[in-house]
Amino acid sequence: MAVVDYLIVGGGVAGTTAAETLRRLRPNAAITIVSAEPYPLYSRVLLPHLVLGKASREKIFLRQAEQYREKGIEFLAGVAVAELRPGEHTAVIVGYSKSDNSRILNIRYHKLLLATGGAALPLGVPGEHLLGVTPFRSLHDAEAIIAALSAMPNSECQALAVGGSFISLEFPPFFEKFGLAGGMLLRGERFWRRILDDEASGVIEDTLLAHNIRIYKGEALVACEGERRLESVRLADGRRLKTSFLGYGVGLAGAPEFVLQAGIAGGPNGIAADERLRTSAPDVWAAGDCADFWDVTVGRRHRLGNWLNAQEQGRFAAEAMAGEKEIPFESVSAYATKIFECSIAMIGDLTSQAESRWLTRGTRANGKVARLHLRGGKLAGAALINILTERAAITTLIKNRTDLRGREKDLADPSFGLQNFF
Repeated sequence: MAVVDYLIVGGGVAGTTAAETLRRLRPNAAITIVSAEPYPLYSRVLLPHLVLGKASREKIFLRQAEQYREKGIEFLAGVAVAELRPGEHTAVIVGYSKSDNSRILNIRYHKLLLATGGAALPLGVPGEHLLGVTPFRSLHDAEAIIAALSAMPNSECQALAVGGSFISLEFPPFFEKFGLAGGMLLRGERFWRRILDDEASGVIEDTLLAHNIRIYKGEALVACEGERRLESVRLADGRRLKTSFLGYGVGLAGAPEFVLQAGIAGGPNGIAADERLRTSAPDVWAAGDCADFWDVTVGRRHRLGNWLNAQEQGRFAAEAMAGEKEIPFESVSAYATKIFECSIAMIGDLTSQAESRWLTRGTRANGKVARLHLRGGKLAGAALINILTERAAITTLIKNRTDLRGREKDLADPSFGLQNFF
C-alpha cells in the first residue's frame, strides 16, 4: 500500500493548482494526483480554438509530465478510483501499472481533495450513444468533433446543437468553420430562458441568424436515430431532421458514484461541501466543477462550472488542507465567452428566488443588453451581452453588497455610468 500526505483525485486545473500550492506550502510532503484522463493538464478554455484550427494540439497543454516530476508530484494518468474508504483514509485505484504489472493500487492518504470536474450530463434519449452524437467537455470530445464534422457531407443535412447553454453555443462557429449548414434546438423560446428576456436573448439570436444558423424554438428532442451512426433526430411533434452530427450541452452530471458509495454527501448537483470546501467525510475536501458548496457571497449552496472558479477553489482547498486557511471561500463567480462577434458574460448569482427582481439595461436594437439580478435591494448577479466593459463595475457592486434601493431607474439606464454608484 502506498502512503501519501495529500491525495488529489482529478488532474484538471483545480487538482493541479491544489497540488502545486501544496508543494509550495509543504516542500517535503508526498503528493499524488490520480487522473481519469490520460493527459497532463490542458486548457479546456482553448478547446474551441483547437476545433476552429486557431490553436495546435500541443499549444493547449499547460503542463508536461516532466513538470510534475520536477516538482515532486506523482501524477498517475488514465486511472480511476474504484472505491473510497474515508474511515480508513484509503482509496482503491484501478488501471494502475508499474513494473509488476499490478492493475490495482491502494493509497492511504492523510488528506484528500476531490477535484473530479464535471462530466457532461447525458441527453437521456434513445440513440444518444450513436457515432456523431457528442458533448464538448474534454480533449477527447474536441477531437471527436473535428473528426465528425470533417467527414460530414456539407450539402445533405444540417449539423445540429441542442441546449441553450454556453457549451451548446460553442458549436455554431464549428459548423461555419467546416462549411456546414447549422441549426440549434431550444426546448424553450429563448436562450437562458430563466435569466434572459427577449431583448437580451434576441441579441444572441440576431448574431446566429447573421451566420446562417437556424434556431428551432420550443423543440424537444426525443430520439437520435441511425444504425451505428447518427442519421436523424426525432422531435416531440414527430418531425425528423436529417443530420449526422449532434452536439450537446445540457448540464453537468452529479457527484461520482464512488463518492456516493463512500457515504460522502452529494447528489445531482455535485459533491456537497461547506463554506470552507470541506465535505461530510473527515479530511476530505472538494473543489472545482464537482463541488456543490455553500457560497457565503450569495448565501446559498450551488455549483460553479468555470475555469477561474476551479483554479481559485483548488488554491483555496490546498491552503485549507495545509492548515493555512480558516476563513470561508469567497469569490464573485464569472464566466465569459465569445460566439462569433457576440460577447457573453455571466457574473455572480443568477438564480431567481422569491425576493428577486430583474432589470434590463440596454436594447436588442443597439445590440448591447445586460440583465441585472437584484435581491434585497442589492445586485446579486448579471448577464452581459456585448457590454463586457461594465464587468468590473458590476463585480465591484456585487462584492461590496452596495445598497441600490431607490436607484433602480439609474441602474437600468445604459447612459448612467455604474461607477457613480461607488
